[in-house]
Amino acid sequence: MILPALLLVISFYFRKSAGEYFLSIGANNVPNYDPAYVYLINSLNLAKGVLVSHIDHPGTSVQLIGALIIKTLYYFQGVKADIVEDVFFRPEFYLIRMNFIFVLLNSIVLAILGFVSFKKIGNIYKALFLQLTPFGFSVIYYKITDVTAEAMIVFSVILYVTVIISYIYENELSESKSLRYAVLFGLVCGFGMVSKILFFSLLIIPVLLIKKFSNKIILLSVSILTFTIIFYSAVHTEGISFFAHWILNLITHSGRYGEGNEDFIETTNMVSNLNSIFIKNPLFTLSYLLISTLLILSFFKSFKLKIKNNKNYTLLVGLFLTMTLHTIIVLKHFGVHYMIPVFLLSITGLFVSLGIYSDIVPVLNSRKKIYFSVITLFVLIFTVYNFTIIRKDRREFNYTKYESYKIENYIKENYNDPIVVCTYGCSDKAFALYIGNSYAGIKTTEYNKILINQFPNHLMYNRWINKFDDLGILKDIESKLIRANKFLFLCDEKSVLDNFIDNVKQITGKPNAIYKVAFNNIRGETVYEIILDPSINK
Repeated sequence: MILPALLLVISFYFRKSAGEYFLSIGANNVPNYDPAYVYLINSLNLAKGVLVSHIDHPGTSVQLIGALIIKTLYYFQGVKADIVEDVFFRPEFYLIRMNFIFVLLNSIVLAILGFVSFKKIGNIYKALFLQLTPFGFSVIYYKITDVTAEAMIVFSVILYVTVIISYIYENELSESKSLRYAVLFGLVCGFGMVSKILFFSLLIIPVLLIKKFSNKIILLSVSILTFTIIFYSAVHTEGISFFAHWILNLITHSGRYGEGNEDFIETTNMVSNLNSIFIKNPLFTLSYLLISTLLILSFFKSFKLKIKNNKNYTLLVGLFLTMTLHTIIVLKHFGVHYMIPVFLLSITGLFVSLGIYSDIVPVLNSRKKIYFSVITLFVLIFTVYNFTIIRKDRREFNYTKYESYKIENYIKENYNDPIVVCTYGCSDKAFALYIGNSYAGIKTTEYNKILINQFPNHLMYNRWINKFDDLGILKDIESKLIRANKFLFLCDEKSVLDNFIDNVKQITGKPNAIYKVAFNNIRGETVYEIILDPSINK
């Protein structure tokens, strides 16, 4: 239970350092609220019996579990008469507890992995080694503290590894047991894919491991059926069509999110992307190299029989194919966090390859315990090293968190209920809720009414299309700005400000509008004071 408890401690430490989800502080310059608030609002939809509209990952498992958490929390601890109002009134209360449950689930399944490994293998050191699965990768630490699809991907892969270990160390694999494992693999893979579609690359390993052809078909059928049942239970028909079209664009276009040119892959940043995968994640690189080397050695006569006759040879081939295919797919639409499913297979890769190396090299065979101890020590050292780096990053996040608080405090102390225009990149609870509402589907207008009532002087500006969002309700944005004459604009880039000023001048008919920097923090978040007609304030 030591490593599952450690995972809990590390996750809580990072969550506390990251601060509230509405803050614009996060890994890779992506605000905390993206996509946490999107998942919050779609989970709220399900809690209300409304189908979701956000299906990008698709993340359905997160939304369904999130809905259950929201309903349970509201039943026992709700403070408002309506569940929607309660979530809008205390979004952070719900998000923090959603994350807690996700982390707890990951810790529980990690404990199960250790228990099953020890029971099947009969070696406590090997069981502990396999429990190192989620450790050693900074991107996993970052994502596990978020409310996003990766939280359930970590859960799914750890469960997946548990089933693999149970299968390959099964003493007597009867027909009925083989069928049960085919079904079990199908259930886990289907759940993984409905959490994040990239999980499909992991189907390779169980398809290779399961020997009987009819059971392979059952495995694939159960995977598809599990995905379909979970997905259809939460997504409306239009969303299903959108998801299918989105997947097609991902295949046929080279840019992220199915955008860009109609090419298979964008090669411009290939070298830097490979560097981000292999150089910055040496644990994955070591595992991949050891696996690849063994497969190369299997073509040599002196090693061929020993390697191919090893009971884990099929798993070795499956790991290589899965890691290779997944890396190619991620290079097509790059993001280091997309590598998480195969990063989590690194320990399994080390476990399998080291076992085979110890069988084919006599000196290693005689010193297996020392061999595994040295590698385990390496993994632990690397994990501590990663933790040190992340601790430094989180210390900076902790500092910038308080810098973001200064934005809110400055406005409260220096202005009396001003009009505040927000855009993506600013730390603002109203804007975070707005981002979530943007994916609320048929509930968007209803939720926006609650948002406006709660934050009547907040306006939303879409920086991507250089336009105010009337939220489907507001009809007098221009006159509201003119009446106020002076208002605030929050953003983190000068180019966004320039576009905003041009837009404001145009829609208000005030070509002499001016601005000044009222306050900014160290991370570039700035409060701009906009005056439409300077002569009025003279």
